[in-house]
Amino acid sequence: LPSDLGDVFSAVLFERGVRLSKFRLKEVEQAYFSSFPRACAVIPENMTWKREEDALFPGKSALRVDFFLPRGSYATMMLKSAGEGGVQEPRT
Repeated sequence: LPSDLGDVFSAVLFERGVRLSKFRLKEVEQAYFSSFPRACAVIPENMTWKREEDALFPGKSALRVDFFLPRGSYATMMLKSAGEGGVQEPRT
């Protein structure tokens, strides 16, 4: 943390009677998350989308999107990227 932010953080902890040492947990130190190579770009497979009635907002439309991404890919990033380019009707 930048020093000024660290000072604020420390002050808030002190005001609430929380010691920083409480955040140092042996279980967390021993946790290990394996890593594996990831592709820098992937193309979604079996992608389909269709406009349908929105179940939460009657009279409105919802967009249903179905697709498959390989393990380690992030669907939220794919949807964000697709949204930036606009939505087009699927080609048939």
